[in-house]
Amino acid sequence: MLARSSLFVLLAGCDFVFGVNGQPEPCELASFDAATATPIVDADEFSVDWDQSFAVFFSDGFNWQVELPDGEPRKIDLGIYNPTSFSLTPEGDALFFTAAIEPMLLQGALRDGNTWTVGARVPRGTYAGTPSADVFGPRRVLVKMLAFEETVQEYEDDNGTWVPIGEPLNIASLAAPNLTPNGLTMVYAGFDDEGHTGVLAQQRESVDEPFAPPKLMRMGDLRAPQLCGKCRQLYAIDNNQIVGIVTLSDVATTRGCAFYDRDDVASFGQFAVRPSHQSRGIGSKLLHLVESLAHEKGVGELALDTSEHATDLIAMYQAKGFRFIEYVQWKRPNYRSIVFSKTLRVPTSDL
Repeated sequence: MLARSSLFVLLAGCDFVFGVNGQPEPCELASFDAATATPIVDADEFSVDWDQSFAVFFSDGFNWQVELPDGEPRKIDLGIYNPTSFSLTPEGDALFFTAAIEPMLLQGALRDGNTWTVGARVPRGTYAGTPSADVFGPRRVLVKMLAFEETVQEYEDDNGTWVPIGEPLNIASLAAPNLTPNGLTMVYAGFDDEGHTGVLAQQRESVDEPFAPPKLMRMGDLRAPQLCGKCRQLYAIDNNQIVGIVTLSDVATTRGCAFYDRDDVASFGQFAVRPSHQSRGIGSKLLHLVESLAHEKGVGELALDTSEHATDLIAMYQAKGFRFIEYVQWKRPNYRSIVFSKTLRVPTSDL
């Protein structure tokens, strides 16, 4: 969870969960209870991507971007007007911001490395919260229509056009509510029914369902909080029972053989689906999600290893585009393993 005035990163959060119908399900809010704050930099406005590796912020009269946790801030040009809010996409490649002019104007910018291009299409309204991630379907965003009113409209990105979804909501938030990457939880600074100031959250079972009443997560004066724990383990559930799982290891933790030691290789493991739920597309959905998450992080190769005797698994991985890399004899298993990999990004050439 993140909160403004100074830039605080509250490191916690649940792993990604989806139901057997292939749709994501909301995280348990209790998974953020043990969050602790780490100050990074003073800022008047800011927003952070979902794996907390990149942030934009406004401070000392300038707009900045910074690689977290300890990168050097870089000035960015978003026009002549100071922003009154920032909302970064979970992927960190686009930004909603509100220019401090009269009337307040919601604007958008697209990022290419260190360059931002202002003029991206935005929904109608004044303030936008953090949107959902593309990996979970068409992007959703909650927009506060007027600065001092409670009316919030949800929009969906339809191939570059923002389409209103459902009726406007009445949300007692100080700014536009931020969505979690899967779009199932909104979080905002506001007041509960007893007048307590703090961070409130509302959840829904799917993007087609209404949000439940708000729950007070944390008391205190915290502006525009974000819930941005990034998944490492992906779960499939059915009737509150885990029926599938896969774990993604990033480049830094993928080690142990010649191919795994490359600096562009991530891997996944602990991949399993309960026998009672096999042949229902759950394994394919988990594989698709783990590939999408690795691709979003800029991984070049996504690898795995399995026993050379697991002929059914080997056939499945090959059918899904994974190729043979090498044989490996790990220390513990008494069998030889095969490393497979799939290219997610082709390295750019200097020629």
